[in-house]
Amino acid sequence: MWAKNYSKCQICKTVKHPHLAKGLCGFCYRKKNKVKIKEQIRSNYILNRDLTLLRFKENRENKNFDGKRIQILERDNYICQICGEEGIIVHHKDNKGRGSKKKNNKKNNLITVCRACHIILHKNDLLSKRKFSPGSYLKMRNQWSYKFDKCINCKTTSIRHAGKGLCKICYVPPCRKRKNKDIV
Repeated sequence: MWAKNYSKCQICKTVKHPHLAKGLCGFCYRKKNKVKIKEQIRSNYILNRDLTLLRFKENRENKNFDGKRIQILERDNYICQICGEEGIIVHHKDNKGRGSKKKNNKKNNLITVCRACHIILHKNDLLSKRKFSPGSYLKMRNQWSYKFDKCINCKTTSIRHAGKGLCKICYVPPCRKRKNKDIV
């Protein structure tokens, strides 16, 4: 038996797909009520968006801080422990937090900081992950490009670097190359 009150789908007259509702198979029901289903999904998303975001934040806090983030913020009165401004970021003093295999989420290792201080704390880490060290960055700041002293085509430094060791005049973006091929 296909359904309690129906022996087959009322639209396609088959039992190929399982019964879903009102004498229609799942395929025909979805096809007939496409707009209604879309609106229900959208309204369900809007109603549960805040709840979903809250769950995401809770999972992230449990993963990165063992659920201690709010405790640390309250302990420090939401004040940055470096500059004294309002702070909302919890920082791992030993940098064994997010991304570390072994996290150190002890309360004495966590402090509240503001965004500006957090960037300063991680600046050296960010620079060291690049291909050059922080010292060489300062030396290279006055260079034409990080990797090139001058344009590899026309050897100039007076025209701004555009990419791949070429100045703005010598560099031809891939999209312009394709257009030129079509024209020729």
